Amino acid sequence: MRSASQLGHLPKWQREKALALHEICQEVRRGIKGGATKAQAFHDACMANAGRLLSTSNGKTKILSLSESSLRRHYQTWLKMGEAVTAFVPDYKPGKAKIPGELIVEFQRLCTLPGTATISVALGELKKLWRAGEQVPGLGTWQFWWQKNRPAFPMPEHAPDFPVSDRTLYHHKPSQAALTWGRKGKAAALKELPWITRDYSKLRPGEVYTFDDVRLDILAIDDSTKKPTELQAYIAYEVGSRLIPSFVMRPANAMLKSDVDELVVDTLQKCGIGRTYPTHLIFEHGTLTMSEAGKELIERVSEGRIVVHYTQMNSAKTYVGAYQDAGSGHWMGKGVIESLMRKIHLALMTLPGQRGNHYTNQPASLGWIGQGQLPKPGTFAREAAMLAEIEMWSNRRVKLNLGLLWAQQVGLILRKAIDLHNNDRGHKYQGFGTITQKESAPGVWEDVICSS
Repeated sequence: MRSASQLGHLPKWQREKALALHEICQEVRRGIKGGATKAQAFHDACMANAGRLLSTSNGKTKILSLSESSLRRHYQTWLKMGEAVTAFVPDYKPGKAKIPGELIVEFQRLCTLPGTATISVALGELKKLWRAGEQVPGLGTWQFWWQKNRPAFPMPEHAPDFPVSDRTLYHHKPSQAALTWGRKGKAAALKELPWITRDYSKLRPGEVYTFDDVRLDILAIDDSTKKPTELQAYIAYEVGSRLIPSFVMRPANAMLKSDVDELVVDTLQKCGIGRTYPTHLIFEHGTLTMSEAGKELIERVSEGRIVVHYTQMNSAKTYVGAYQDAGSGHWMGKGVIESLMRKIHLALMTLPGQRGNHYTNQPASLGWIGQGQLPKPGTFAREAAMLAEIEMWSNRRVKLNLGLLWAQQVGLILRKAIDLHNNDRGHKYQGFGTITQKESAPGVWEDVICSS
């Protein structure tokens, strides 16, 4: 028997289909009572509902398949079921379970154990328990399973083959997000979960600023220590216009919270805040961010017109009783500036001293070991450090080809790259159009803004 409660458990498109057919059958009945023949009533209802769309749960649509012959069958079913919408609830009967639910749960648990590399490890663990005569969830011991399923045959001396095939279990493997969450943690699993695209084209000037630090993929010579160093920049981003109003760059591990506070003040002085709407400042929740004192001061002085936000930390437990995941910043909360960072890396990629975004991408000849350590002897970075010391001993009267740039030089180049970004008219950012020019008079050119 179909019940009204079943209607709420249907997928969205099936629920809409049942309601649509119910409404169409009501139209047919009204047409017949109004004096139309059945053939005319079915014809009119089909014509009026041709191409009717049904919404699905993923935002797409399906077309309602309807013909006069199928509508006649639906109408008869509808009358037989008391003219109720439940007449169109599918009367599915569940099939016989092929494998026990407890076995599926255990298989998925084994698949998501921390550090598990492949599904075959979980399969092997289940078969190992089976051969050893131990309890397998949902199956029991192989002796118990044999007595239950093969009572007419004598008990074998050794365990029979595992009663569920690998292919069948593979159909019940966890989703990629569940696998990643169990094996690596929540932060890694977020990349596999659904995400939204934010519309920044409706932002007003000075409504949202986002700030973040980036380690440049360049090795340079520190102007004060004369040794190779990594470089770190902190970038301010006006999200609505995609403007970089200010930045600060320091050798690695030299950036302070006071630098970030000064960056915020400089940014707001250049771009201002909303007059009739609040201004939001977004930071990643980490060690290098705006100081608590600076946050409290700027919010109180602005009387709530400036609001400081921090993205969440990704930290969770894979299951009850498990150890806590190590926390990491929620980068998805500021995806717009993460995209900008890649653009900056690409703009500086032709400079000498590239060390790559990961140690596996580092040129083998560079010899860079890590911040605070001398590069390997006989390598590019070690020779550059030696030449830098010679140049500094001579008070820079002797100019040598170091092979690496001084940190100050990288800062100047970074500023030029940011200026190019701020003045780039050829971008395809959301909400922006294409700017062209027309000659309004001989030798006089004017900008013409064309919608994208």
